Amino acid sequence: REFLLRPDDEANETFLYCLAVAAEKYGIDVIIAVAMSDHHHTGLYDRLGRRVEFYAYFHMLLARSMNALRLRSEAFWSSDPPCVVELVDRAAVVEKVVYAATNPVNAGLVERASDWPGVNTLADLLGERTITVRRPRHFFREDGELPEVVTLKMVVPPELGDADAFRREVAERVATVEEAAAQARAGSGREVLGIDFPSSYWQFVNAGW
Repeated sequence: REFLLRPDDEANETFLYCLAVAAEKYGIDVIIAVAMSDHHHTGLYDRLGRRVEFYAYFHMLLARSMNALRLRSEAFWSSDPPCVVELVDRAAVVEKVVYAATNPVNAGLVERASDWPGVNTLADLLGERTITVRRPRHFFREDGELPEVVTLKMVVPPELGDADAFRREVAERVATVEEAAAQARAGSGREVLGIDFPSSYWQFVNAGW
């Protein structure tokens, strides 16, 4: 609730590093990851039945490293349990991937999913790109056990059928959501808040208003 995940280069690097380390440790296939300023959406395939361990480790690692980055020591996550939804078929997976990718659009922050300055791995999913991220210096020891460099690739599990068809459907549906949001804004006269909103709001809060 304090926008502790607000986008900046170090926060994005930290999120992706912790996600990649946890996914590799527990054999998790990550389909998409989107970090908003106060929560994240991570779509995954848990073929080994280790998602509970994965979430515990990922959230612990991210909380400790983000607290170090934000120079704080209090609880990072809400005491409410995370919302974990089981997706029973391909259609449900497509729907949630599109929902996650367009969350910044539907929140009125940016016009397109690709405009979000925080973590949004939609382009990496669609472009079949591998993400390479270095170990953040603000928290992790240089001589520690965690790797200096990790890689993360968004996976379309074979259980979802043809991967190219899956990516095409996601891209088309994301474009549809973006167009619908643009039409809704035009009809109401509203504009997006823009990519500077999270940081400017944080400064506003910290100023004591």
